[in-house]
Amino acid sequence: INGTPTITTPSLPDWTAGYAFSQQLAAVGGTGALSFFEAAAGLTGTGLTLSTGGLVSGTPVAGPVSFWATVSDTIGATSQVQYTFTINPAVAVAPASLPDWTEGVAFSQQLTVSGGTGILSITDKNNDLAGSGLTLSSTGLLSGTPVAGTYNFTCEATDDLGAVDEEAMSIHVNAPLQFSTTSLNDWTFGLPILYDIQTTGGTNNITIIDKDNDLAGSGMAIAANGQMSGTPVDTGTYTFTAQATDDVGAVSELLFSLHINPAVQILTTSLPNAQIGVAYSQQIDVSGGSQGIYWNDMSGTLASYGLGISEAGIILGTPTSTGVVNFTVQALDIPGSEDQQALTLTIDLPYICGDVDGSGSVDVADLVYTVEYMFGDPAGPAPTPIEALDADASGTLDIADVVYLVTFMFDEGPNPICGTTF
Repeated sequence: INGTPTITTPSLPDWTAGYAFSQQLAAVGGTGALSFFEAAAGLTGTGLTLSTGGLVSGTPVAGPVSFWATVSDTIGATSQVQYTFTINPAVAVAPASLPDWTEGVAFSQQLTVSGGTGILSITDKNNDLAGSGLTLSSTGLLSGTPVAGTYNFTCEATDDLGAVDEEAMSIHVNAPLQFSTTSLNDWTFGLPILYDIQTTGGTNNITIIDKDNDLAGSGMAIAANGQMSGTPVDTGTYTFTAQATDDVGAVSELLFSLHINPAVQILTTSLPNAQIGVAYSQQIDVSGGSQGIYWNDMSGTLASYGLGISEAGIILGTPTSTGVVNFTVQALDIPGSEDQQALTLTIDLPYICGDVDGSGSVDVADLVYTVEYMFGDPAGPAPTPIEALDADASGTLDIADVVYLVTFMFDEGPNPICGTTF
């Protein structure tokens, strides 16, 4: 007499939805061939079936499972076992929008993975993060201190059964935050300043501050966007540390020095005389100012005498006519500091009119020299230059020039005037 057929499989394991299930039920006893069937429709809708051979199989859906398995022999003897187990949700890696980041700033973000059976193991499937400075732990923590670049990688999660899900992800790491403005040009006292202190790299919004508040009381300040403005209250050198911070906590600092010069001031108040036809060069001295000085003849009168002002503030040229030149010179620096100075330049002849013997003065010797040149037999040497003899500027050398000199020397007549070129 055989014993009653009895199912010996004590339980069925929990499983993962979407992952193929296959478990064989075992039984002993009975007479003849044994066959299995459900006592009630407990597997309906679960994605699982029980074969007559006792194989529970299929691709299950998530949810609790409870059914009665019945075993029967050829003479109709039966027994039942109730199985209750759970089909867990499928392994799922949640899509993640990873934030942009900055090189050199520690990064840490937990990726979300759900479902599965047992312990989930998470990996960077294709090792795409190699060299990025980031690693993905088995628990799904993406962390490290990244280097700049865009990194595309696949997050893969696997449960204890071998059920798998994966998700493509990407993270962009910006270049390190640093100052692209590394120095400030000198400025001039009394003028409003406006400088843009700029940065490169970093993530999203960059905030710039005067770290140690060194500019307090200077008349200048730095706005959050890096714009430095204000009117310096004094000359001298101001030193301060600019600190830039981005949205992810990257920090960069740079020490700046700003020198404030005195206002532009023209120091030259008089000029040495020039001579017609003789190259002239005279520096106009200036103090103060920043970033270079631009010069200008405000009255525009120098050009008519063959003269001009160079970029270096030198009055130069070769005078083309005699006269007294009154003009106003302007000095202007880049920030806008300006000074003007009225100047007078006298342009003389390159010789003394009436000094026919070249002694450096007009006297009786010049009168004798003139008479010998005009009336001597033989004639005396010609004056050098000949124009020095034309005392009345008539353009003709004659007795009238002698009379003119006599009157000048002995009768308080007008000075010799010359001026004609022969």
